[in-house]
Amino acid sequence: MSHSPILDKGNQILCLATTPFEHPFTRKQQVMTRLPDCRIAYVNPPVTLIAPLKDREMHWERLSCYHPEGFPNITVWHLPPILPFYYKMREINRFNMQMLILPWLRKICLTESFSSPVVWTYSPMYADVVKYISKDALVYDCVDRHSAYSGHLSPKLVDRMEEDLCRRCDAVFSTARGLHERLSQFSDFAHFIPNGVDCELFGRAMDPQDPPAELADITGPVFGFVGHIRGWVDLGLIAALADAHPEATVVLVGPKGPDITIPERKNTRWLGPKPQKELPAYISRFDVCLNPFADSALTADVSPLKFYEYLATGKPIVSTRNPAQVAEFADVSYVAKDARDFLAGCEAALQPRTEAQIAAQLARARTCSWDGRVRDIRARLAEKNILTAKMPEEVE
Repeated sequence: MSHSPILDKGNQILCLATTPFEHPFTRKQQVMTRLPDCRIAYVNPPVTLIAPLKDREMHWERLSCYHPEGFPNITVWHLPPILPFYYKMREINRFNMQMLILPWLRKICLTESFSSPVVWTYSPMYADVVKYISKDALVYDCVDRHSAYSGHLSPKLVDRMEEDLCRRCDAVFSTARGLHERLSQFSDFAHFIPNGVDCELFGRAMDPQDPPAELADITGPVFGFVGHIRGWVDLGLIAALADAHPEATVVLVGPKGPDITIPERKNTRWLGPKPQKELPAYISRFDVCLNPFADSALTADVSPLKFYEYLATGKPIVSTRNPAQVAEFADVSYVAKDARDFLAGCEAALQPRTEAQIAAQLARARTCSWDGRVRDIRARLAEKNILTAKMPEEVE
């Protein structure tokens, strides 16, 4: 007979994510989809009762689950809506977590036959529920300075919730050094592991191909941006670049926040979100890749996914000095110290590059692969005997 890792107990993960699985892949999906020996319940983040009023594109998912195509070991679950202002009042968060969310997390574990999973969370809000879940271990993977977000929150409260969560954790990971320095105060098993890139996927931007239809009519240079367009993106730089290069086109690909206004210029194009597998085709038409982050506490302590993805395309990159991690790649990209320097970098990036320069950039990208990042995470977890169960070998 043969055994399947999907059916046998093995390694069980209850992943409490902050990004819906259906959205463009970020660290959450990249890590979880690289754990084929684990049975994973990927729990999409809950939506608040007033969220659809603020963002017309947001809606409540029905309480259901599904298996994403290509990942038979993963089940994606939706949670019920919760009360807003949970990051302003701890009492609201406790009510949300213990009265609304906990029953569903227990139902998920029961349905998945999870006896004692590894609870793997990405949000401080789960600090008020994890102690009530039977688990083998608790892992916190911190990808942002959550208290630095704008909106209805108390930074001190969010930081306190995150501290409480870390003190309960068996392992804490951080994507940025600033995050690691802070969280290592509350955990004796904290590790800095940055974000990564799917080198094979984004390397396709170097393949000869026809441009997407939205870009087929462009004849001049293209300055391109790929990613979520939120308050952390410096749209002032985008406008200044469009004004400085009327012969060029500035292209933005990705979803935008409900409060975001794209600069209106004849030579700017916002194409909206695209499936991740199609992004290399758009980047292949870029002459220069842009990483324009605004200067803030939030952007200083992030690990820029788009920057790593740009590295793997072999295209020239111009970035602001935020996030801090880009400074480590100043030898293979242009890191600007201010707005004037950013525009100068864009001008310089239009000049032809040598094969050696491109090769050096691609070599750096390979050191940041998601496969390597996940190996690092698994190695650290193995030190604590987390997710080390061996699956039964196939027997005739």
